[in-house]
Amino acid sequence: MLENLSASRGDPANKRTLGRAYVEQWLDRFIGRDVGDTTNQLRDAARTIAETLGLTAEFKQLDKTIGALLGTRSVKLTSPVAIARAARKPYDPARLNLFETLAEELQRNPLQVPPADPRADPLLQAFVETYFSNYIEGTEFEIEEAHDIVVNGRPLKYREDDSHDILGTYQAILKSKQVPALPESAEAFAKMLQDWNRQVIESRKEKSPGEFKLEANRAGQTVFVHPQMVVGTLIKAFEIIMSAATPANRAALASFVVSEVHPFDDGNGRTARVAMNHFLSNAGLTRIIVPTVYRDDYISALKAMTNENPVPLPRMLARAARFSRWLDMSATTKCFAALAQSNAMERPVDAKLDFDESKFQTAPEA
Repeated sequence: MLENLSASRGDPANKRTLGRAYVEQWLDRFIGRDVGDTTNQLRDAARTIAETLGLTAEFKQLDKTIGALLGTRSVKLTSPVAIARAARKPYDPARLNLFETLAEELQRNPLQVPPADPRADPLLQAFVETYFSNYIEGTEFEIEEAHDIVVNGRPLKYREDDSHDILGTYQAILKSKQVPALPESAEAFAKMLQDWNRQVIESRKEKSPGEFKLEANRAGQTVFVHPQMVVGTLIKAFEIIMSAATPANRAALASFVVSEVHPFDDGNGRTARVAMNHFLSNAGLTRIIVPTVYRDDYISALKAMTNENPVPLPRMLARAARFSRWLDMSATTKCFAALAQSNAMERPVDAKLDFDESKFQTAPEA
């Protein structure tokens, strides 16, 4: 650290030190992972060797930088991530790069989502969206059971928590449909996510509904955004979402941002899908349903995006959007028959999503 804060002499094109911005970025990552007192130990070690190495001026700079990042000093910084941490809004730069990658893919190949069906029963649509959004997360009911829970507002005996997941998600979806106004700021976006999550997992008090996580979470090999960086990453990501050219592109970005940040202890997937569909409802577009039979395609596309392959996710969402518009939601009997006909409720290992896409035409987006 001390040596890299030294001025590099000679040809600027062949610098021998990495410079102040690099040191700030390195310290930001180091402090973000500090679970003990290692940052202060690093500073003490630097103090011990600085005079011997003739790098006392560099130590003073390092000392000031660490103090600024820890919030104990006011110093002008150069790296955006360091400035954000000093302002108490640290963010995950690698995730922002990932969001930018998806935004660029969507700019090249915009997501096409058809207008919402004016004949659709809004309560039935909200139920179907609720049913499949919960099924993806492992809350499995027969569709008739889930429909009875929603219609009667009565949890199923011996499955009260799962029933409340259905009811909570249903209420969150209804709210996003009834009040589809977009958030006017990044802070409003974060609060909106908290409100939806609080509703989605209302009965699971041990999961702190609506509160941003305090401990790191992961899925398989993927470690999601560090708790300290959740708010800052959401704020930066909101800029990327709102800069997208079309409502559908903004919806896709919102969904992936929430999924990849994973800001809550539980209910992240359901919250991500509510966010996506909120943006679609605001533009009068079809809310996207991911049926059970299409779950593997959905999960694989998210994993591909996490691994910096942005192509599968928009393609998957586009087909799910076509299916969602094809589905006749004007009446319960017609809807349930169409779900059976299309294999929507089958497991991915047993069937494939099957519907007549020839009847579907994508309308141009605003």
